[in-house]
Amino acid sequence: MRLPRFIPRDELERLMQAVDALDDPHQRAALLLLCWSGARRGEIARLAVFHGP
Repeated sequence: MRLPRFIPRDELERLMQAVDALDDPHQRAALLLLCWSGARRGEIARLAVFHGP
């Protein structure tokens, strides 16, 4: 049985700092959602991009 992969704490802290430093709030929100949703790489790759009205 395979165990789920995870991001080690030190790498997660660096990632969160980089996300917090982003200027675009939509990009920041998207990355946080993807990070904490548990979505797999393939699921993320199949997401549609909404370009608004």
